[in-house]
Amino acid sequence: MSAGEIARSLEAQDAKFSDDFMEQFHDDFLTQVQFITLFFVICITKKSLRLII
Repeated sequence: MSAGEIARSLEAQDAKFSDDFMEQFHDDFLTQVQFITLFFVICITKKSLRLII
C-alpha cells in the first residue's frame, strides 16, 4: 500500500467518523430540544389549569 493510498484511506475513515459524529450529535440535540419543549408545555399546562380551577 502506497503512502497516497494510506492517506486516502485515513481521509475516508475520518470523513465517515465525522458524518457519524454529526448524525449522533444532531439526534441528541433534537432529543434534548424535544424534552425541553415537552417540559415547558407541561409547565404552561399546569399553570393554565391552576388559573382555570
